Amino acid sequence: MKIVIGTKNKYKVRVVKEALKNLHLDVDIDSVEVDAVIPNQALDKETIKKRVVNQALGARKAKPKADFWIGLEEGLHEHNKGYHLVTFACLLDKNGGQYVDEGEEIHLPDEISRRVKNKELFGDVIREYLKDNEIDKNSITRFSHFTRAIECTYVEYLKQTTLMNFRQRISAVVMDKNENFLIVQLTSYGENDWNFSGGGIEEGEKPEEAVLRELKEEFGTDKFEVVKRSEYKAVYDWPNWLIASDIINKRKIFRGQEVTFFLIKFFGQKKDVKPDPKELRKVKWVKYSDIKKYFNFPWQIGLTDKLRDLFD
Repeated sequence: MKIVIGTKNKYKVRVVKEALKNLHLDVDIDSVEVDAVIPNQALDKETIKKRVVNQALGARKAKPKADFWIGLEEGLHEHNKGYHLVTFACLLDKNGGQYVDEGEEIHLPDEISRRVKNKELFGDVIREYLKDNEIDKNSITRFSHFTRAIECTYVEYLKQTTLMNFRQRISAVVMDKNENFLIVQLTSYGENDWNFSGGGIEEGEKPEEAVLRELKEEFGTDKFEVVKRSEYKAVYDWPNWLIASDIINKRKIFRGQEVTFFLIKFFGQKKDVKPDPKELRKVKWVKYSDIKKYFNFPWQIGLTDKLRDLFD
């Protein structure tokens, strides 16, 4: 796979090589210096995006015989009266497709933001700041942030040009005899994130079988009964960085999940529920009308209303 990078900057070339190596891609990399046209000190994301696209377009114009062309840029983005350092990558393919994504943002010290607002150049300010504060320049390296930008951009290319499947998942809307509903907090969730219990459907397994298996594994009891299957399915993409992580770790690759919901009756006692600590940090019984207070993920917006068919 031949790739041309729109910069001769050795640091950026090394980042691209490392990121593509992480993704298990066999690449032959060339580089060329191009003029991104947009002013060097970009102070908003849209300007940075224009620079990175122009950089990739310039690489393609200078060396058109390749499979992909890549631009890689950084700049500043105003946030809460200060600045974040942001990184973007652009990938062009032979069919004219443009794919852009970004890395993690780095919050800059107030002193740096103040001086940049006073029209000083960021490059000069950051070098002086690191020297005055006796900070090793490697302590705020952008390497990992540039790497993530490239990885996410490649995933965006895959999403738009290949048939990436959705992982099939079941979700259990568990209700007890008093019409309390069970929600869970996975060990991988944040402190305020909750969901219905559930998991993936294994090969050759029916959804009804999967939901009962998952409940027994997570709660150590089989005192559950399938009442109804919802007609509604939640379908959503995973963030690009998460898909990139699966590629890097050679796990099975999905673009997101398609979730089938079941209304489940719990006919045991509360003491029968013994959550698996390896999977669940917390469990909670709540009224159905209160569940939406606990749902923070974008795909959960309006979910309780969409599942009303379970109770018809």
